[in-house]
Amino acid sequence: SQARILGNLGISCDFLGDYASAITYSRQCLQLWRDLNGSGELSVVLVNLSIHHFHTAEYVIAEQYAREALVVSSTIDDRYMQRYAWVALGHVLDAVHCCNEALAAFQRALELSHELNVPFMKIEPLAGIVKVTTQINRSDQNILPHVTTILSYLTEKGLESLEDPFQVLLICYQYLKLTQNPLAIPLLEKAYTELMSRAANISDVSQRASFLNNVTTHQQILSEWKEFFAHRTALLHR
Repeated sequence: SQARILGNLGISCDFLGDYASAITYSRQCLQLWRDLNGSGELSVVLVNLSIHHFHTAEYVIAEQYAREALVVSSTIDDRYMQRYAWVALGHVLDAVHCCNEALAAFQRALELSHELNVPFMKIEPLAGIVKVTTQINRSDQNILPHVTTILSYLTEKGLESLEDPFQVLLICYQYLKLTQNPLAIPLLEKAYTELMSRAANISDVSQRASFLNNVTTHQQILSEWKEFFAHRTALLHR
């Protein structure tokens, strides 16, 4: 249907860092599903719009969409989409420094993932918990086991099933770097290699540039790699 095509275009544009187009397509998709009374599909588009606006740092709008997605998915008892809505809300609340509320959102998403018993769905809520808990209390003893769980999953299953794998990798890397864990550099290398591999698969030059430069997580990985590489080069030339 036209609504699904528009929805997929929105997701594709978001992946490439073309957020203006992503928002345009997803809003058109949302209107079509509202007209069709498609409750199940409605919550998907609402979550996508929350993610688009989170990526453009429009946090008030992003929160509104995430909360509406929660209402819609709860009304039809769609726990699968409730989980996605809680993750989206968690990231928005984290961005506006509401740490305790963000932590509660990620924990609710993790509970739903356990109830649904879908292993890959546990990873992004866990990463969110790592990020927020590190900000609240970096010496919390539960953080490293969460990171270990995430890395074990990625080693066994890879990145393909995750919505935003580079966000997950970056969160784990930042914690390992902060705690001076020797696993930090191999993980950064993995993130950088995987990012460049995906970029190489984008044939359009402007889209590839957007993918690398417009997506904040990707920018941060490139920046961390550049910093590490410069540091290593300086040590070699001493």
